[in-house]
Amino acid sequence: MNRSGREALVLVGAALVIGFGVNAVRDEPLPMTGSLDPPPPRELGADLPAQSTGEALRQWEEGVFFLDVRSRDAYEARRIAGAFSLEAEQFADRYFDVVAGFGAEIPLFVYGAGSDSFAVRRVAAELLDLGHEVGLAVCGLEELLAAGIDAEDGPSEGMP
Repeated sequence: MNRSGREALVLVGAALVIGFGVNAVRDEPLPMTGSLDPPPPRELGADLPAQSTGEALRQWEEGVFFLDVRSRDAYEARRIAGAFSLEAEQFADRYFDVVAGFGAEIPLFVYGAGSDSFAVRRVAAELLDLGHEVGLAVCGLEELLAAGIDAEDGPSEGMP
């Protein structure tokens, strides 16, 4: 190998060392294997902190409004006493009927059927975007009831 070939090899080697070094100290280093495509977007509300059943009970005792994002049939069968029904799938259509009149300064608590459900996080994120103060359950209805929150069964009277 002649001198210019060795110099080119040294330059390529130095560039690789510098490149790997810079990548290692980046806040978000580029992956060394796999795709360079951007990661898929996170679920809406995935980064919202959820609250424990104890915190939910405390808020319920303080009179915070609870929003049930389960289906209307599930809500009619059993729900937290005094909760309002706001099905996640009908959020855009029912927001003004159910929540808009509360005002952004009134805290709301969102719960659903199961532990840390996507519907709960999605509705909570949408409410936060609209300026509401929101808490969300890390558990479902049954865990909230087991924590001591009262239940109502059967058709609701006058609830939106």
